[in-house]
Amino acid sequence: MTQQVLFIILSAVVIVSAILVVTLRNLFHAALALMVSFLGVAGYYVLLEAGVLGMAQLLIYIGA
Repeated sequence: MTQQVLFIILSAVVIVSAILVVTLRNLFHAALALMVSFLGVAGYYVLLEAGVLGMAQLLIYIGA
């Protein structure tokens, strides 16, 4: 039950941030929204118990 709630919250965060990436006119704010989207995807990996992929997502995509 807890994983389902976390999945729904992560999904909402990823969808909203992805929409913001496309619609924001300020490039800096769009980049911040893209980082939030990548953070949500890393959360998906953690929910799937693939922590290594989650850390790779954080280090490679958000760190760049």
